[in-house]
Amino acid sequence: MTSTNKPEDWFSRLAAVERDLRELRAKVGLTSARISDGTLTVDGGEFVVQHLNGQLLLAVQRQDDGKYTIILRRHDGSKVLELGTTTTGNQYWALHDRGNRIIVSDDTASAWGLADPKIVGTLYPAYNKILVGTTSAAYERLWEGELPAANPLMRTAWTISITGPAGTSGNVQVLYDDAVVLTGATVTDASAIQLVIADATQNGNRAYGDLINIKIQARRTAGTGTVYVTPLGTYGAQSP
Repeated sequence: MTSTNKPEDWFSRLAAVERDLRELRAKVGLTSARISDGTLTVDGGEFVVQHLNGQLLLAVQRQDDGKYTIILRRHDGSKVLELGTTTTGNQYWALHDRGNRIIVSDDTASAWGLADPKIVGTLYPAYNKILVGTTSAAYERLWEGELPAANPLMRTAWTISITGPAGTSGNVQVLYDDAVVLTGATVTDASAIQLVIADATQNGNRAYGDLINIKIQARRTAGTGTVYVTPLGTYGAQSP
């Protein structure tokens, strides 16, 4: 005699189908999902996004001490943004260039302001009683200083003035690590102070943060007067 299907048999079969479907989905992987309202919560786990080339693009991962790190990378694997932990246990954030060098980060030790970049400032005479000049026909070093490499360009501003008989002229050169990067135009019989602002590539083979030795030198190209130069500033600039 043929047995009649009972309701509980159908329920068992439906439960088995649902279980098999869940297992199949788990094996295949989630290919698309949308959260239109609500929150996606990962309790104690980690979240990663991996490029098809195998590079880890985004990672929210837990360390052994329980703190989490966040790293965002370019498709070539170089870091863009990082929330990390120092050797003393403080967490920091940092922006990286394509060479994985930190270009901006906070100061975790003091919890105030920036660790990078280092901001540079200079002071100048409050009144113009001290003039630095030359009467040499060869370039003579008048000003010198150092600045850390942090931008692809370095901007230098200076004033040049000529005193003495008519026919006196001169010009200025700027050197980075003893290499001439800027040569100013010749100034002749300038009774008024002339302002010059010029950019020069400074990155070269330097590493980020390397100190650049900067020199300003001048010469008298004609006449018997004096060429005076006063620097107004040297600072980094971004590419045009």
